[in-house]
Amino acid sequence: MRTLLSFILFYFPNIIAIGAESFVENSKLDYQVIRDNLRSLDSRLDKLIHAIEDANDSSSKTANLQNSQSLDSRQNAQKSFLTQQTDRSKDKGWDLLVLRELALEHSPDLLIKKADTEEFEKEISVLRFSYYPTANGKVSYNDYVKISQFETYSEPEPYKTFSYGIDAKWVLYNGFKTRKQINVANLELEKSKLALIYEEQAVLKKLTNNFFKALSSQVKLNFLPKIESVINQKLSVYKKQLSSGVVDSLLVNNAVRDLENMRSQYLESKLSSELSKAEMNLILDTDDEFWINHDKFIPPPDFQFKNKFESKDSVSEYLGQSGIEIAESKYELTESENSPVLELIGSTGHSSRDRLKFGSTGHEITLGLNLSIPISGRFLTRRKLSKARVAIEKAELLKHKLIKQQKNQFLTESFKLNQAEKTLKLQQELWRLQKERLDKIISMFSKRMSEKSVILMERETLLRREMFLELSRISYIKQKYILDLIQ
Repeated sequence: MRTLLSFILFYFPNIIAIGAESFVENSKLDYQVIRDNLRSLDSRLDKLIHAIEDANDSSSKTANLQNSQSLDSRQNAQKSFLTQQTDRSKDKGWDLLVLRELALEHSPDLLIKKADTEEFEKEISVLRFSYYPTANGKVSYNDYVKISQFETYSEPEPYKTFSYGIDAKWVLYNGFKTRKQINVANLELEKSKLALIYEEQAVLKKLTNNFFKALSSQVKLNFLPKIESVINQKLSVYKKQLSSGVVDSLLVNNAVRDLENMRSQYLESKLSSELSKAEMNLILDTDDEFWINHDKFIPPPDFQFKNKFESKDSVSEYLGQSGIEIAESKYELTESENSPVLELIGSTGHSSRDRLKFGSTGHEITLGLNLSIPISGRFLTRRKLSKARVAIEKAELLKHKLIKQQKNQFLTESFKLNQAEKTLKLQQELWRLQKERLDKIISMFSKRMSEKSVILMERETLLRREMFLELSRISYIKQKYILDLIQ
């Protein structure tokens, strides 16, 4: 064994020198001839290596064991994206479920909807006061002294009058208008609550989309520097080979363009992350300082999606139906304008001349009924009823639109989920094949059957596959969360 090693150490420089002289003499030959000479040199080196392996079986077994250990170490170093994702989820960061709770509590759009609901609740309490009688106090003063003398004066001299009192009125019948107004207000309250749920879905969907955009940008910002590092190593090898005349400048230019592309993608991903945070600021009613607490986003857990959209039980169905009921109730309310109005009226007070008195004399009390029947107002009511019928038809069309829109949204997102699942499986298979290819090339490199630049190229491809794989998984989980919001 030692003799064979001495032989290699003695003749190996001579072999290299012979190859170098051959390279200098044939420097004027074309590129293909140079490659043939290098391959011939590699084949002679391979023969010497095989001779060493045949000379000592035990040393060969030891080398295989070392290679196996190195392969295991590479496999442990190159963890799958799922293991990496699990490790990252243990760290602190922005959680989607926490941000959703913050959005439901602080979103300006939802606060406006909640204010609308409270407004309708207050409106009902206001309308209920119409069942009770109303009373108004009055004070009057008439100065007839400053009025010009008219022949119609019955008094010998002008005078002044003072009066005060209370007027009361109680509506006994108005075609049940108050009850119908309260009914309309109750229906509008129910609609506002349904509109709040519908708006919550829209806000959470917008938040989820921006969260996963930021998460995808985070994945790119994590992988792109690694890919750039491999490209830099590859470029360094290409430059050395170019100076030796082994390769032409095309490979160097391609590597430089790849570097520029990586840097451009890095800047775009950083911008996309900032834009997503800005959009979430609008949803959460926060500012840029809010994101200082954590520097990354935690991928949400996967779950088994089993939601089956049923239009008859959907929010859009209830929301559209409430609009129809409100339109019908307003139609009935308009009909009540043709009804006569019966009121109980009364008043009490005191009237005096020339000075304000509070004596027992001069008090007046009146009590009576007031019946008013609309005459010319009936023509106006007919036009209002015609308008109310159009409003009912409009509400029916709006209900159909809401149901169709939400159903179409569910089908679209379901199709995206199926496509994301297929893409994820494809990327998993491509990643597995690329990893096997890289392992084979590394094994060939140990036998001097491949170049370092080829290994770097395959490592770059593997990193790209890992990035696309994780982006596909994120897209797949995002579609589940989006579909889960459609109810």
